Amino acid sequence: MFNLEDNGSMTPQSPDPIQLAPRSAVGPSPTSASRHTTRLWRKASQPAPTVLAQSVWGDTQIATRTPPWTDEGKTRALWQALPDLVFIVDRQGQVLEFQAPPDLEYPVSAQGVVGRRLGELLPSALAQQVRYYIEKALRMGSPQVLHAEYQVMGRTRTFQARMAPCSPDAVLALVRDVTDRVHMEQELLEISHREQMRIGQDLHDGLGQHLTGITFLLRALEKKLAARQLPEAAEVAEVLRLVMQALAQTRSLARGLVPVELESKGLRAALQELAATAEHVFRIRCTAAVDEAVQIHDQAVATHLFRLAQEALNNAVRHGKAKHVTLELTQAGEYLALTIQDDGVGLPKTGPPKPGLGLKIMQYRAQKLGGVLQVQPGPHGGTVVSCIFPCPPQPALSQTEPAADAQLLLAAGAQPAPAHAQPSPEGSGLSHLQPI
Repeated sequence: MFNLEDNGSMTPQSPDPIQLAPRSAVGPSPTSASRHTTRLWRKASQPAPTVLAQSVWGDTQIATRTPPWTDEGKTRALWQALPDLVFIVDRQGQVLEFQAPPDLEYPVSAQGVVGRRLGELLPSALAQQVRYYIEKALRMGSPQVLHAEYQVMGRTRTFQARMAPCSPDAVLALVRDVTDRVHMEQELLEISHREQMRIGQDLHDGLGQHLTGITFLLRALEKKLAARQLPEAAEVAEVLRLVMQALAQTRSLARGLVPVELESKGLRAALQELAATAEHVFRIRCTAAVDEAVQIHDQAVATHLFRLAQEALNNAVRHGKAKHVTLELTQAGEYLALTIQDDGVGLPKTGPPKPGLGLKIMQYRAQKLGGVLQVQPGPHGGTVVSCIFPCPPQPALSQTEPAADAQLLLAAGAQPAPAHAQPSPEGSGLSHLQPI
């Protein structure tokens, strides 16, 4: 040890220094650290306890510890924890790897899947749909989602496949059985539909009839006052006009909730009535056009399309501040397209809007039609909402045939594809539309 003299030199006669607790700081390498030690001395020539300090820095090696897991182990554990069927499929449609959850209801072995092509495992039409989404995921570099129905052990089940690129020529596909969720969604949609019908009927039969009775009383009162040439007759006439407006709005709301024309006159008349009601209620221009070749005989399909158009129209007015809206139902080959275009403020510049409940229900209706829903900016401003779906089967088809055979459609230049699988816009002549 050294004693610090007046001139600042150290002498070995110094008493033991007072050493404070060392402090450590991480150095430039994760395997080393710097240790900072502070020592204190008394100054020998001063009777008072004058203290000087010395700081010493030194490097100390830190022992590294190998983590108790490996990347391969983490991947395998993740695969086993997922409740999904996990596939790695290359661009040619060959299954490279496969993992099934241990609690799967139906047996699927890796030996029967790995090394085989999609065409050997799935119906040809569905295999083509999957190949389309694999190519799209690899081309766009982003996850793609496909919903499809498939027969498993004699029961039709609904699957959701999420495919994301895991290499330049392969995708990782998570396939989940969403049959129970789809059934619950369908039940909720039916409950909502029944409540809409009930409210619409209550408006028509309750409030509507009540307002109608008031109009008769007001007319009678107006005539009595006019016969006596009293000035109050004009005031009663004004009240009658306001009640008539309320009655007209009530009837419009009731027609929106219970589209009578949809059942009695068909989808074309219902869409035209929807456009006329929008013009009257919202004070906008609204037109509806349906191709003559379009024939919708399935009441469930017509209801889904009507509600899609109704929700998109309401969104255009409420959120888009549109002054002109067009509704179109067109046919291109074996596909139909429902398009709602407006001249409103358009989509946010910051990116696609966060899907609300209305948009989610629209997406669900599109899936029930076997189609895809798209929301995109209009060519001259505003917003375009499109639903592309395969033509529904005609009623002339035998009801005793298997449902899958009755729902085949022919994409341009492609093999038959099931109507309950999402269509590929490229093969439908509607390549300008992309699913969301």
